[in-house]
Amino acid sequence: MERDPYSLLGKYVLIGITREDADGSFLEMTECHGRIALVDPDQGIRVVLSDGEVLTLPPDPDSFRDARPGVYRLRSTGEEVVDPDLTTVWTIQEPAAE
Repeated sequence: MERDPYSLLGKYVLIGITREDADGSFLEMTECHGRIALVDPDQGIRVVLSDGEVLTLPPDPDSFRDARPGVYRLRSTGEEVVDPDLTTVWTIQEPAAE
């Protein structure tokens, strides 16, 4: 079932991002969280993170999952996020060096 993209607006999301090099080898994993402030099919999904930074994700609402209630501890920082609305996980592959 497709998710209505605009249903994401105002939701609190926990985000996991894995970066890989051009060969697919692991570089790093980061976790962050924040509130979805903009959903636009051209500009993407903008999240205002807990530290005030803005992260723009691809405009793919089906990549967001309803989060189970509970406490989520970020592996990278030990920070706890309580009862986020959504979770999403992304893998970014770096382009090959030219």
